[in-house]
Amino acid sequence: MNPRPWICAALLFVGLVAISNWNITRAQQSDEPVVHPHSSMKFAPVPNLPACTTAAVEGGDPTKGQSTLVTNFTSGCIVPWHWHTPTETILVVSGTSRLDMKGTAKPVMLHSGDYAEMPAHHVHQARCVSSVPCVLFIHSSDTFDIHYVNAAGDEIPSSEALKPAPRKSAANK
Repeated sequence: MNPRPWICAALLFVGLVAISNWNITRAQQSDEPVVHPHSSMKFAPVPNLPACTTAAVEGGDPTKGQSTLVTNFTSGCIVPWHWHTPTETILVVSGTSRLDMKGTAKPVMLHSGDYAEMPAHHVHQARCVSSVPCVLFIHSSDTFDIHYVNAAGDEIPSSEALKPAPRKSAANK
């Protein structure tokens, strides 16, 4: 009995991904340089982040340890109040990001070339405030996670944090 064509295609795809990841891991574990031209980056949605963000893994494995991502935020995109277990380091490539942090009175505006670092468990939110998308390098010192919080600082599920804001009726505008 011949396997269905889609099963063969799926197995081929899994094999190619495994070989690609093995080559990247091998290069990172040796003295070989790793170069990823922007045109070859594979951007995809990130689980538990807003749909207005996509990312490409540039180094490491965010599900298993430290990693570096190139992340795109559409103009106006907001990642609501949250914290991460590991330290998060941000370098802005393009666009302007607004970073609000608990314990600071004023938001910080990050422009191309600006750097920020949030220690583990530091509550913050980010938004792309430029008219063009924001591109950020984000380095996580360990396995990437995100824990959303409400206004009282209590942890809430991502489904609650990421639900669309209610639309205002014409009478409420």
